[in-house]
This record gives sequence, C-alpha cells and structure tokens, in this order.
Amino acid sequence: MPVNRLKTFFSFILTIFLCQLPTSIAFASENAAVLYSKALKQYRQGDFTSAKQSLLNTINKEPISPETLALSYFHLAETSFQLKEYNEANQYAQQSVIYFKDAPKKLAGAYELLGKINFYQKTYEQAEQAFILNLHHHPQPTSKHFMFLAKTYIKGKKLDQAIDTLDQAIAQFGDLQAFHDKALSLEIKLYKYQNAMDRVEYLIAQGLRPIHNLIKLGELHHHRGNIDEARQSFNKAKSLFNNLPPSKRKSPYMKELFKTIQSRMELASY
Repeated sequence: MPVNRLKTFFSFILTIFLCQLPTSIAFASENAAVLYSKALKQYRQGDFTSAKQSLLNTINKEPISPETLALSYFHLAETSFQLKEYNEANQYAQQSVIYFKDAPKKLAGAYELLGKINFYQKTYEQAEQAFILNLHHHPQPTSKHFMFLAKTYIKGKKLDQAIDTLDQAIAQFGDLQAFHDKALSLEIKLYKYQNAMDRVEYLIAQGLRPIHNLIKLGELHHHRGNIDEARQSFNKAKSLFNNLPPSKRKSPYMKELFKTIQSRMELASY
C-alpha cells in the first residue's frame, strides 16, 4: 500500500477512535450514575442488602464522578449502619468525611452519621468527637444536634458537660422544656439542688408548665429538708390544677398529674 494511502487509512481509523472515545466515557459514567440511582431506590424501599451491593458496584465503576463516589461512600455507611454492620459503617463514614471536606453541610452530615455509629458501638469518646465536629461544621445546627452530643456525654458519664451542652441549646433555641427536664434530672443526680431550684423557679416565672414545675420545686425543697416550702409548692400546684377548666382536668395526663400532687402532699405531711 502506498505511503500516502497508508497515512490516510490510519488517519481515518484515528478519527473514528477519537469520535467514539467521548461516547464511551459518557456511557461508562452514565452506568455509575444509574447504579447509584438504583441503590438509592433500593435503600428507600428498605432493601438494604441490595442497596449495599449496588453501591459497592458503583464505587468500583470507572469512570465515576467525585460527587457520586463521595455520596456512594456516605450511603454505604448508612446502609451498613441499617444492617448493623457497625465496623464497616464506621470505615465508610470515615471515607465520606474525607470526600466531603469541601462541602460543609454534607461533611456535617457525615460526622453526625459517624457519631451515631460510634454511639451504637458504645465508643463514646469517638462519638463525642464526631458530634462536636458535626456542630462545628454544620452551617445551621438544630437543637437535635446538641441533644446527640448531650446524650453521648451522659453515656460517657460526663454529666457536667452534658448540662453545659443542653444549656447551650437552650441559649440558642429558647426554652426547650425537654432540654430543661434533662438538665434538671442531671443536676439532681449530681446533687446540684440549688442549680436545679434556680432552673425550676426560672421556668415557673416564665409560665412554662407551672403545675409540673411547681411539683418539681416542691420535690427539691423536700430533698433539702425544707418541708414548709415543699408544702407551699405542692399547694400552689394543687390550686392551679383546681383552677383549670373541667375539660382540661379530665385528660389522662392531668389525672395522673393530680395523683402526683396528692402523693407529694402526703409525703410532705410527715
């Protein structure tokens, strides 16, 4: 074959190859995206075993975009967590932390998941660090993120840190009764009765669940041996209860609350 014709032939073959190359890459990339979408569908349907396999297939597919790879590792951690495969979930979550380093909200989500995994593994020190980093990186943390950390401190027997975390949430999000209740129970457990009384008196002054909190105040006075003050608090709680509309007093919760008032008054009478 003449040299010119040979050059023309190879040039033609090269042109065809180059034209086909982008199509091949796009097709391969689409396959990774399709596998990822399939995995998410399986996850939402609760088929975690199939979802995990699809995600493993996704991360092994070439080429794959950095975003799809990062999300695949995150969902692998979620899926393994659901399957109670905590060691694998931990490894995948740590991998997603690396991939999400430039995406603050996703990074915060990865730390939250890592915290939950360690919490269930009872490795509370690691869970604490993960939840602290979750709060640090989250653009808009919510009260639940503080509660995650507080509960982890409690499990790790760091009750003072738990109270501080609960109070940080209260300072940021307002008077959350559940947070006050948990902090109050911890203060009582630590025999910090004055702190507990200050908290309850503050809640009563704010008009927050006054009957409930007057009972708490009476209990605290009783713990400290202030029997007269305890009776006064219980009597105030009873008076507020009796002033409620009859329809409210008839609810199961309020009936139980009244029984509590009666039992506390009997206790304070001795």
